[in-house]
Parts: sequence; C-alpha cells; structure tokens
Amino acid sequence: MVNPMVFVWQAQGVLMARHGVDADEALELLRSAACTAGRCVAEEARLLVEEIGRATSSREFSIERRNDLQRDS
Repeated sequence: MVNPMVFVWQAQGVLMARHGVDADEALELLRSAACTAGRCVAEEARLLVEEIGRATSSREFSIERRNDLQRDS
C-alpha cells in the first residue's frame, strides 16, 4: 500500500505547476478542495493524482495513435 503522503506531495507538485503557487499555498488549495468535497486531504490528493494520470495516459495514447496513423499514410 502506498503511503497517503506520497499522493499529497504529488498533488502539491501538480497544483504548484498549474497555479504557480508555493508548496504551502498548494496544500491550502488541496485542503480547501477536500473540505468542499467532504473528503480527507489524502483522498482528495489521490483522486487528483489519478485524474492527472488518466489524462496523461489518454493524451499519450492519442499521440501514439496519431503517429501510427501518420506512418500508415
């Protein structure tokens, strides 16, 4: 099982990159989102990290598929 803090740290990094904030501000954004959703911070962080992972995988798949189609042409 993954330590829940790993998700919190990853989510902080995502929020820092997306919003141009520091680590403390990113944690506050995460806390606020968790509170609004009625979840603990670690769960909100895990969901954010998983969402980013799915979006990245989907984007990578579409890029690979586009490259395959261009090669077939």
